[in-house]
Amino acid sequence: MSIQKTAISTCKNLLVMLFLYTAISKLLNYSETVLQMEKSPFITQYAYLLSWGMPVLEIIIAILLIVDKTRLYGFYASLFLMVLFTAYVFAMMHYSYYLPCSCGGILSLLTWTQHLWVNVFFIFVALTGTIFEKMNHADTKVFHVA
Repeated sequence: MSIQKTAISTCKNLLVMLFLYTAISKLLNYSETVLQMEKSPFITQYAYLLSWGMPVLEIIIAILLIVDKTRLYGFYASLFLMVLFTAYVFAMMHYSYYLPCSCGGILSLLTWTQHLWVNVFFIFVALTGTIFEKMNHADTKVFHVA
């Protein structure tokens, strides 16, 4: 297997595990997820919508990543979502008086600084996957001049 394919596979698998794990954790602990989201000063009014919307979106992105034909879209969506999550964590750390965590599972055990660095890591994973997947698409589009 080429380095390119290995990188794509590794990035895809890491992101799929992250999104499925966090989605399932949020859904299994739905009441706690809503409660924590309601305590967030930035998303209080959207807590109910986000408590369902985020896990559904994470599952959709995982499916996009798994399916070969939609993988590039999955990487783009992963990158966008991880940048959004990271911006939220940064804003919470610097502008919030209260720091609730609705992440679910073992991620809820992290400090906010640790969470920021985990998000930065996954931004790098999503960016790497996007770059290699785009290269893979470019390699498969060979033009023949007659």
